[in-house]
Amino acid sequence: MPNYVYNTLHITGRDADKASDQIQEYCGEDSSFIDKFIPFPEAGHRETEGGFTVFNDGNEQGTIDGYAWALENWGTKWPDGNTTTLDYPNAFSFTTPWDTPDIAIKTISKMFPNAVFITTSIEEQLEWRHRTVFVNGATRALQTDYAPDAPMGYDDDGYEAWKEEFVAGFCSVIYPADKYPEWELSPEGALSCASQEVPA
Repeated sequence: MPNYVYNTLHITGRDADKASDQIQEYCGEDSSFIDKFIPFPEAGHRETEGGFTVFNDGNEQGTIDGYAWALENWGTKWPDGNTTTLDYPNAFSFTTPWDTPDIAIKTISKMFPNAVFITTSIEEQLEWRHRTVFVNGATRALQTDYAPDAPMGYDDDGYEAWKEEFVAGFCSVIYPADKYPEWELSPEGALSCASQEVPA
């Protein structure tokens, strides 16, 4: 079993609805979207006699190292799982194994150049938390915190406040109110903007 990373994705900007609608359409198939935007190549995996799908190692002609491909193109061994729509507009939660999906989200953001993709990732043992902002295939901001003040676990009374403080504090630094007064922060830490313009 992997150590799962619990991720949230908030999308805003002119292309936010378009991106969100596409994610929801993809998730309707099997609760994942990363492998629909960035499909896994057939040459990277095979089925065993027992019916399990496993990575190819790339040693046979016509195959590639599937595990290496996944890390290079998704940033994780497998794509997202358990993806659900949150109550806040254009917001999702999902899990990834062992690491953040930054590489994949960065690639997806280039498909929607007038949207801002904000991710927050927290490792299941609460060893670290990570947040990023992507715009049009570029990393606008990134921060990793090895969580010295982390609560004892997800069922700790202070966990939700700890998580919200982390997300909200990051967003307020990236889009400070004195520079972008039209941008507002939801209680969940998502950004909304009346003008729907992607800030410079």
